[in-house]
Amino acid sequence: MLAKCVRACRIRPYRWMIGCSVASSSSSSMTTVFSPASLRSPLQIGIVSAVVKAHGVSNSKTTTHQPMTFHVRRHLQPFAEGGTRIAFRAEMAMKKTALGTSKSAVILKTFKYHGRGIGNRNHYFNLMEMSSIARRFADAYNKSTDRPPGCADIKILPVAVIERIRNDDCDGGNEAPTSRYFGVKSPLPTKGTAFTRFCNNTGYWDMDYVDKSLLLFCRYTFFASGEYLMVTDLQGVKVGNTYYLTDPAILCTDLGRFGQTNLGSLAIEKCMNAVNTRLHELEEQERNRA
Repeated sequence: MLAKCVRACRIRPYRWMIGCSVASSSSSSMTTVFSPASLRSPLQIGIVSAVVKAHGVSNSKTTTHQPMTFHVRRHLQPFAEGGTRIAFRAEMAMKKTALGTSKSAVILKTFKYHGRGIGNRNHYFNLMEMSSIARRFADAYNKSTDRPPGCADIKILPVAVIERIRNDDCDGGNEAPTSRYFGVKSPLPTKGTAFTRFCNNTGYWDMDYVDKSLLLFCRYTFFASGEYLMVTDLQGVKVGNTYYLTDPAILCTDLGRFGQTNLGSLAIEKCMNAVNTRLHELEEQERNRA
């Protein structure tokens, strides 16, 4: 059940990353679409857009540098966990009366461990940045000639960061009365579809779910970035002819970017080889069926 208390949280006023600083240009197939120069600089963007719009603010173009207070009510126990983070079902809205509605449903993720240099604010910003950049590439891929007719669209869920600014005594004293950060996003539109990890950031692909659309998207990000980065670790669900993905990793030639999941140039080469191999296998299967 959801926690009985309502916590006040706020969107950080100086970092709501949508990806607007990533410059793009019209280009022919399989050439640089995104400016490598802009990709080399961390995104610097103020607040607004997806999460705000999804939770009751009608003017999606509003930009502010003032803290925006939301009310968040979350389950006391996580429903899932990975190697470094745990996930909670929750509700978020600008008014308490809006909690409990379908539009208020969100997923909160937080790092398992906290301390000096562990699970700090910059780590959450890094996750936002990866999601924002991956979304921009997905939007461009869906409109490009590199996505053949019939191939699925790719949608990356947006991620924001909220900071708890008041500690209510409703967790039995288990949490310190300090600021705490969560990554927040909308739930995946599963519609009964099982969550799947299609590939990781070392070249592995689940052969039961390998799909041409996902393979071409990974390859597209490499060439469209001028061979600077590659979006990998694709996981999520497929509903109809659209993949809804969450928490991608970005491999980059600059090891100083994109956190610990960035394994660098050797991993990019390994993932590209795996993508090309899987594409060749699918083409062989199509020829054999013809």
